[in-house]
Amino acid sequence: MDFIPLPDNAIAHQEIPDLGGPEFDHQGFHGYDQRQGWNVTALRNGNIRAACTNWLPWANSVYRAARTPGPPASINKVVGTVAAAFVQTWILLGILQEALRRPVFRHEISRTVTSVDSEGETVSTYHITVRRVFAEFLNKGHELEADPAWADRLYHSLREAAEILRDLELLHEPFASTIGPVHVHLALSALVRALDQHRMIFCRKQMDSTDLMGISPTNCRRFESILRNSQGWCPSMLRRVFETLELQGLYFASLMPGFGAGQVHNNCRFDVCIASNIDHGDYKVEHAPLLCQCKREGCDHMVSTCACPHVEVEGSELATALAGTGFPLVKFQKNTIEVSRFEPGTPYVAISHMQAIQKYVRDLTGAENILFWMDTLCVPLQEPLRNTAIIRMAEVYRSATHVLVLAKDMLGVNLPSTPTEALCRIFCSQWASRLWTMQEAALAKELVFQFADNVVAHDTLSRSMTDTYLSMNEQTHYFGVKADQSLRQFRNIQQGTSSKEGNVPIRKDAEILVMPTNSPEQYYMAAGPRLRIDGLRWAPSNLLDPETAALPPDPVAETATPTGAGLLTAGIDAVILQNVPLPDDEATVLRFELPGTGQQYFCFKFISESPEKWPEIRHLWNGICVLLLAPFHHSRSRTVGALVLPTGPLADYPPCGEGEVKTIPARYLARVNIIAELEPSEDGRVRTNDGCDALRNAIRLQMVEVLDVADSKSVDVRCQWCIA
Repeated sequence: MDFIPLPDNAIAHQEIPDLGGPEFDHQGFHGYDQRQGWNVTALRNGNIRAACTNWLPWANSVYRAARTPGPPASINKVVGTVAAAFVQTWILLGILQEALRRPVFRHEISRTVTSVDSEGETVSTYHITVRRVFAEFLNKGHELEADPAWADRLYHSLREAAEILRDLELLHEPFASTIGPVHVHLALSALVRALDQHRMIFCRKQMDSTDLMGISPTNCRRFESILRNSQGWCPSMLRRVFETLELQGLYFASLMPGFGAGQVHNNCRFDVCIASNIDHGDYKVEHAPLLCQCKREGCDHMVSTCACPHVEVEGSELATALAGTGFPLVKFQKNTIEVSRFEPGTPYVAISHMQAIQKYVRDLTGAENILFWMDTLCVPLQEPLRNTAIIRMAEVYRSATHVLVLAKDMLGVNLPSTPTEALCRIFCSQWASRLWTMQEAALAKELVFQFADNVVAHDTLSRSMTDTYLSMNEQTHYFGVKADQSLRQFRNIQQGTSSKEGNVPIRKDAEILVMPTNSPEQYYMAAGPRLRIDGLRWAPSNLLDPETAALPPDPVAETATPTGAGLLTAGIDAVILQNVPLPDDEATVLRFELPGTGQQYFCFKFISESPEKWPEIRHLWNGICVLLLAPFHHSRSRTVGALVLPTGPLADYPPCGEGEVKTIPARYLARVNIIAELEPSEDGRVRTNDGCDALRNAIRLQMVEVLDVADSKSVDVRCQWCIA
């Protein structure tokens, strides 16, 4: 795992054992299994004893005396260990040969570690190290870009390796434990994915090739189980980190000292963090001990003689400040708080969390009496003032000179030495899981994060991450890039934590989404259930649902404008489907031809996300619907999109003239998966590694209802859409 950087103060990487085996034959990745007498199909199906025709040479190589004390008693353990050694040798040495375009020998990626056992005997063990050869690959980027045949061969090798690892991962737990240590599978999966990510970076100018689509990330459930059960990770955080930062980022985060500590997540689920819930009815302001000046043991800080007393704002002062269109600002005067009413042009700092406030504000601004705003002091608990204050929060963040983020999980550590770790800590923080994060991040003139010893602006981290990314020549920092992209694209809006489970008012979410600011156009492509409100059917009904995750960030993506009438967006590839009968079953698949490609595609709804079922729109259906496609190259086998119902005659919208903008009103129906129809391989099954092969095979076997759409045509990309 040493191709991934270490976080600050992490002791060492997880050691990955070299399981042994004969030297690689250096004839390439493809066909190695057959050349060595292995039946990889049997192995992938869990029939481990039928996986090899000649076990003896491999067993002798794996169990040579210098490598392990001796074979275990169980024959299942023996064949499992030998099979694991075969998989490690094939994928590790075979893939590295394809990546470097030269033979790679075991001694290049294996090091000897000598130790003394409990009986005083010197023991030598062997561990994998790939940092040097990974750095060699990173330095071959220009060569790989200039040689499409090499890039093509590498892609197919990586895809096959990923498929094998995924099949082994999907086998039942007893077999998975038998066939190899958890960290061997983790290391192989992470390495394959990292090599593929950098292959795509190097070859981005060749993205019209059918073989330059990325392979799908592979899970490592046993590693995830370790994080949950041994390191106390919250299941929802684990899911969030893997879905965005993938295995490399998940592993890196697991090494960050102090991460995941401090809360008990026994009752948490993959869809919600119960431990972070707050019931406003019982809410009490927490005293922050980090900079507390009170030395009295057991002090509750509620008496005026305390050196660090509890402070609060009178409700009448808040009411006065909230009169008209204003909102309150506060500053400390010794042990009291002075309240001021915001006036345009007043400098102040907006704070998103309560932690030793005044010191951090002073350090950030250099001023002793700077005004600040924070929710626990400036948002009343009683209605109707509370609702008034919440509605004005967008203006609070928009008008602040700085938005200062104070969160326990960042205040407890010093500012990391690399932007990769700093951005990962921000991404993994509770702040990035809050409902209001989108407002704070999107509206801030300058968004800054406070660590224990220093403060840093997100813009600074983002620029540094770009420089690090451009100069990568030894280890992968790509997951740091993804953390930065996630923050910049406000994808964390869809991964929040509620104040109380289930207490996510639809109206509040709607107010956030229609605030007057441009938003990433991927909002209507985001996963998760939708609102059932006119003009907002495109919007997620619960911004706290972990399924509500945007498409991979696109730094050149267009923006969309939320309005009361709908989401205004333009520059979209859209396909009109005509003469479509209304489906009877929510699981029905539409087959259509993508105009201009001659390629047939399947389209099907994400059933749990649709605001309305087919029968509910029967009175609106006229046989015409439109697919709005997420940005993708037509050579790829899968994308997502939105299915909409035009509410005006499409005949009224011919191609736009020069400088002309036409707005097409449409009713949002559902987010849809769009996959290419592909021919099966020799075994009669479709294998693409894009996660949809099971459905393709079910369609091929006529297990799923398919409606053929004979008429499809494109819509001028210059048209603007109003998605309601």
